[in-house]
Amino acid sequence: MGTHTHIYIDGVCLHFKYVYTLFVQIQSFTPEPLLFIHNSLVELSTRLLKHSQDE
Repeated sequence: MGTHTHIYIDGVCLHFKYVYTLFVQIQSFTPEPLLFIHNSLVELSTRLLKHSQDE
């Protein structure tokens, strides 16, 4: 469990860095950046939920 939790936390941090980088890149010409972030968080939650159910 400990190792899985560590990987899980690293994965979440990496994902948020990725989303943040994308957000900064597209911010200047995206009309609804908050919607983009929301969709990314929904996708992340779905993936993490599926991952925890697989174990």
